[in-house]
Amino acid sequence: MSIKNELEVLPAKDDTNFFVRVLKYFVPWRGDTISDLFRKFIFVVSLVVFAISVSQLIEFYYGNEETQSDILAIQDLAPKAEAEDTTLPEDVEVPDDMLPQWYDLYSLNQDVVGWLKIDSFRSDPDDENTCYINYPVLQYTDNEYYLYKNAYKEYCQWGSLFADYYYPITGYDRADNIVIYGHNMRSLGVMFTHLHEYKRGVDFLKENAIIDFDTIYTSGDQYIIVAAFIGTSEESQDSGEMFDYWRFGNFDEDEDAHYSFENFYSQIIDRSWYSSDIDCTADDEYITLSTCSNEVKGLRWVITARKIRDDETQEDVDAMIESYEKKDDEDIRLPSSWVNVWGQVTMYKGWDY
Repeated sequence: MSIKNELEVLPAKDDTNFFVRVLKYFVPWRGDTISDLFRKFIFVVSLVVFAISVSQLIEFYYGNEETQSDILAIQDLAPKAEAEDTTLPEDVEVPDDMLPQWYDLYSLNQDVVGWLKIDSFRSDPDDENTCYINYPVLQYTDNEYYLYKNAYKEYCQWGSLFADYYYPITGYDRADNIVIYGHNMRSLGVMFTHLHEYKRGVDFLKENAIIDFDTIYTSGDQYIIVAAFIGTSEESQDSGEMFDYWRFGNFDEDEDAHYSFENFYSQIIDRSWYSSDIDCTADDEYITLSTCSNEVKGLRWVITARKIRDDETQEDVDAMIESYEKKDDEDIRLPSSWVNVWGQVTMYKGWDY
């Protein structure tokens, strides 16, 4: 075959504009073969997925940065015990017996009832601003209002920490067990997200066993964790049985025996992932922290802590902390919905799971 014949079978040079040629290579065009159309379709879909991913990444980065800024602004509202020069706001009527260091925060929002902090739990032990759980506790007339509102009563997706409305916190009364709710946002340092790190094991628990919680009428109260467990929100999640821990508020002998201290204590200890030598009685005061647990839809991760008694020394507290042990999985009461998915095992899948 002559060179002339060889040249005749070669495709003619495409003299169209370079950018048009690029466009025709990636975008469906009249005259395309089936394989060309398929290749271009895959490319377009991939490009769309990539653009969405980049957009979400940018939104996450800058959104998280904005979230952290908002959180620091709220944490700056924390009352300072030494703030004795705080003046009583003229246009706000404050409750009797409320401590003066709360005046500024209370004048901002009259739904504030306390402040909760886990002081040992920081990314930088020397930096107050890196404390992961350090928030005001609010209380409204229902449990919906602060699901998506911050301390300024403005909408925000991570909401606020709020005490169960059923047992109002006042200067003359408080529940034996105050239940406090907070979102698990799977986002660094937001609300109760990092409560899930108590699933990591007994060493983490020992390092972060103490919770600071004051109402607007108290100062310096500390609580030691006595139980950490998976809770349910519906009977169907545990073979028709329900431990409604959020309704164990007052351990009154005249009330239904179901809500007695004995039943409460038995339930949290049976379910707890950890054991200890911490003594608990009906005369003690408790807080229970509740957030969503995502291993199975609808389950809760719950921490219960007892107020450290006035006559307990630091040596006593250290001994209680040292007594923590991880229970064998077979000795832990896990909801049937958990067991059906994961088996009779405990696990930690990360605070961002």
